[in-house]
Amino acid sequence: MTDRLARHPNLAAWAVLAGGMLAILAWSARDVGLNARQWLALAVATVALAGLCAWIISWEADVEDATVDAAIEAVPAEVAGPDGDGVHAADVDAQRAVMNGEGSTDAEPT
Repeated sequence: MTDRLARHPNLAAWAVLAGGMLAILAWSARDVGLNARQWLALAVATVALAGLCAWIISWEADVEDATVDAAIEAVPAEVAGPDGDGVHAADVDAQRAVMNGEGSTDAEPT
């Protein structure tokens, strides 16, 4: 079961979202006096809306994956630093000195 959910995360999101939305629908409309056909119509519309929401959310996930991949490829090697950590110890020490009032900055603060 977990393998199927891992292979189809959008369907899993749809199922979870639909379940939650149906629970909220049942709780909020419990005293309205709807007949069976009205409950069925509301349930079908709710599940369809949950599917639409899961589909739209999947667009964002696809865009983020592509954006992150492109950003990683665009980072020049010299930005990564000599150890690949992206931070130079001399830069960190200089910033700490300025923050503690021990160093000077090139520009005056505005």
